[in-house]
Amino acid sequence: MRVVGMMSGTSVDGIDVAVTEIQGTPSLATLTIKQLAFATLPWDEANRRTIFTLFEQALPAAAYCRANFTLAEAFASAIRQVLDQANIPLSTIDLIGSHGQTIWHEVIGGQVHSTLQIGEPSVIATRTGVTTVGNFRVADVAAGGQGAPLVSTFDWYLLRPEQTLNGVSGGWRAVQNIGGIGNVTFLPP
Repeated sequence: MRVVGMMSGTSVDGIDVAVTEIQGTPSLATLTIKQLAFATLPWDEANRRTIFTLFEQALPAAAYCRANFTLAEAFASAIRQVLDQANIPLSTIDLIGSHGQTIWHEVIGGQVHSTLQIGEPSVIATRTGVTTVGNFRVADVAAGGQGAPLVSTFDWYLLRPEQTLNGVSGGWRAVQNIGGIGNVTFLPP
């Protein structure tokens, strides 16, 4: 299965687009992911200003709604650019996963109360013709999680240590995620 994954972090430096080939299943421990292409495409200055304005100011709902669609158009365009640069036909992509752009993540007393990511997945799906999933952070919060980091499931399936690591039984592994906020995932064997 060919999957495009993308997001834009709190630094708002650009849209990260990864094109991957995924084979196997996690439950059978046969999961493999091969990167076919990757690029970070810088936000244009107008979109970058819009995102920072949404972070910093109380604006009418219309501003958030417009940005939700405008950023989705930029995400769809980024997919096409990366695929074109890598000479990968859009028709070979089976799925798009878009984290979007986090605008607000409210944590009070260690508990997440709300979260908002924009870059409407339905717009991306319509512009590309590829099934698009999103709202990963919202889904994690709805299930009682913190909404971040979301990379820990990937870490578990692909980076957890063997029962014996470097000849030592029961070794653990720590994986550092460097993003807007750095965090560490500890992986037992």
